[in-house]
Amino acid sequence: MNRREFLGTVGVALAGMAINGAWSAETKPAGKPNVIFILTDDLGYSDLSCYGSPNIKTPCLDRMAAEGVRFTDFYAAGVCCTPTRAALMTGCYPKRVGMHMGVLPTRSEKGLHPDEATIAELLRGQGYATACIGKWHLGTGVATLPTSQGFDSYFGMPGDNHGNGELYRGTNIIEQAGKINISELTQRYTTEAIEFITKSKDKPFFLYLPHGAPHTPLYASRKFHKLQQTDTMLAQEARPVFGAKP
Repeated sequence: MNRREFLGTVGVALAGMAINGAWSAETKPAGKPNVIFILTDDLGYSDLSCYGSPNIKTPCLDRMAAEGVRFTDFYAAGVCCTPTRAALMTGCYPKRVGMHMGVLPTRSEKGLHPDEATIAELLRGQGYATACIGKWHLGTGVATLPTSQGFDSYFGMPGDNHGNGELYRGTNIIEQAGKINISELTQRYTTEAIEFITKSKDKPFFLYLPHGAPHTPLYASRKFHKLQQTDTMLAQEARPVFGAKP
């Protein structure tokens, strides 16, 4: 049995175990579970109120944590974008797949080798619809884009998310660097994700949603800009000055 076959077998077995453990006989859903994997860039452990943040309120995520599972002890395979994402997609240490040398520059000719087995390929082999929406950072060449790594569709920026790269749909550039409204990307990614979920709701699906936010510089769309300013001011007022006497 090769590594791809092994990972596929283990993945299906673990999914079955997770369903059996999480659902009773009366509430156990029919068929295969849908999977939505949201990755937020540079979000700190204590940036969520369910993990103790006194300044940032995240009620929707808090509800998910209360109704689901909240991890309090975990390890990352990398300390920056490319190595971490390679590990998440393949289940391998970044060095094993050649993605350990730091962040890939925008328009890099390097990328995750298309022969590597990814979680998207394994789930698609089990009949899942698969989509990647957001920041990829595992290569911008056609052979290394998400659509060559097990995803049926892709919408996002495969390089960085600071306006230096292009916006893609599939393998096509739809907006050029410097002309993308970065402040609207979070909203656009979310809208795309909702559309994919709605379209795929009658069959098993895997959505990988790697948001570019809240990586600095911080961008907020017009709808949330005033709220962002208010929250920032409140956080600054609540933060004690280093070295100040009580």
